[in-house]
Amino acid sequence: MEPGKKIIIIGGGVGGLVTGIYARKAGFRSVIYEKNPASGGECTGWDRNGYHIDGCIHWLAGTGEGRDLNRVWKETGALENIDIYQPESLVTVFNESDSLSVWRDRDKLRRDLLAVAPEDEEEIEEMLQAVAIFQLFEPSVDKPRDTMSLMEKLRFLYRNRKVMRLIGKYSRITVSEYLSRFKNSLIRAAFNNIVPGEYSTHNLFFTLASFTGNNAGIPKGGSKAFSERLEKKYRELGGEIIFNTEVKEIIIDSNTATGILTREGSQFFGDYIVTACDTRLVFEKLLRGKFFEEEFLKRYEDSEAYPLQTSVYAAFGVDADLTAFPGNSVFKTAPVIFEDRVIDTLSMKHFCHEPSFSPEGKSLIAVYFNANYDWWKDLNKNPRLYRAEKARLAVNISTQLQKRFPEIMNKTSVLDVATPLTYERYCGAYRGSWLSFGNTPLSEPLRHDGRVKGVKNLYMTGQWLMPPGGLPAAAITGRWTIERIKNR
Repeated sequence: MEPGKKIIIIGGGVGGLVTGIYARKAGFRSVIYEKNPASGGECTGWDRNGYHIDGCIHWLAGTGEGRDLNRVWKETGALENIDIYQPESLVTVFNESDSLSVWRDRDKLRRDLLAVAPEDEEEIEEMLQAVAIFQLFEPSVDKPRDTMSLMEKLRFLYRNRKVMRLIGKYSRITVSEYLSRFKNSLIRAAFNNIVPGEYSTHNLFFTLASFTGNNAGIPKGGSKAFSERLEKKYRELGGEIIFNTEVKEIIIDSNTATGILTREGSQFFGDYIVTACDTRLVFEKLLRGKFFEEEFLKRYEDSEAYPLQTSVYAAFGVDADLTAFPGNSVFKTAPVIFEDRVIDTLSMKHFCHEPSFSPEGKSLIAVYFNANYDWWKDLNKNPRLYRAEKARLAVNISTQLQKRFPEIMNKTSVLDVATPLTYERYCGAYRGSWLSFGNTPLSEPLRHDGRVKGVKNLYMTGQWLMPPGGLPAAAITGRWTIERIKNR
């Protein structure tokens, strides 16, 4: 450990802020350079017409008291003295005559699953047993494996041995293949809306385990407030953050990273450089294509084995209180043209658990679609057509919402439509993705220590180092990065 040495962090998203916080806690000087005028990256929100649109957190792993990840969120200020909203259901799916909710209460979930599909009793019981085992999993948040002693590695494996066995069993089965075992179509529809169908099944079990284990709530204040608390903690610890400063290149001298060059031409030097951004940006731009590693290159090139998740997000203001509605619902509609295909199902979320997100007596709702980045990129070659398509889509969705819910007829207004290009432009997200490489039966585990081969004193951190990513991965890898620097 070398306290007093300076760490330069490129990127002020959650990964960069957590890295900076632990750098300060370890006694390092820390400066974050962020190209945007605010921190948080994709963990953000924005205001439109008196409403606040939350752009990130659907649920957050690590909200459960006593869990190791919860301790990290509290140490970094993200969940320090913050109330957690625990939704009663993860999703409610409607068909023509019935509905099914994925309840947080596991007994209630079991009761309703068996009631709607007694013919699937064996599969239901097996699934719930697997979920109970996955609730036992504790990630290693304090140390990466490459800094653990042999005994620490053995203790980690022994503690999680039951989960590891199930991961081995279900990692080579897609969610869609697994759900085909269920005879009931409503059950298939409910669980197919939680994790992408091409992902490995253990991802579904992890999600259900977190939610039913009270470890996947929603922090009060939403995504932007979450990021602001991280920045506040970082500044309180003496960290420095410089906004509106885009890093153009990492300065390398004698195979050692020594500083950064900004787009304006300024140079800043430090003892260690940490990149808290998309790894493709690091290799292609910041390192000028000189050190691209094969294990990352193959993930970017093979979208079948390593899919990325990006979305179109449409937000609406409603002149009605929707508190009595399910928080997340999926339902059939008349056919809607979306991109180059026709869809007949909408996923809707309301934010009535956050009264500050909408004017009194009104509600904010959002509708999400899995999107094709290339389709929107091609459309934007003509910006007029791009804007027109967003407007057309918003009107069509609003029409379908009002048909499905007569209570909001003539009470709905369009607030905003965000596409993959929105997240790419404002957040620097590669192809607008809000997760890193997906875990599928075709994928291989990514075990990377964050060090760039051939360059000393340069470390990568963030969700791209721990697929499938998300805020927990950003936080854990940020903590790990400082542990690696301390133990170098």
